[in-house]
Amino acid sequence: MKKLTLTALIASTLFITACEQAQDATEHAGHAAEAGKEMANDASHPVGTQEDINALHDQYHEKMKTHQ
Repeated sequence: MKKLTLTALIASTLFITACEQAQDATEHAGHAAEAGKEMANDASHPVGTQEDINALHDQYHEKMKTHQ
């Protein structure tokens, strides 16, 4: 009977631990999904036209020339 009680105790402990880990994993997956949605929303913003990019590029190089 002692072996059966010890086995049941170990099994219930492992089951409880597994349930807690599954809950943690679910929470982490939820946070990862939210972060992924935010990143996708950020990536969908337009960068600008090629003229905008060229103007920023030129401004950057002008600033670098003044710091030399």
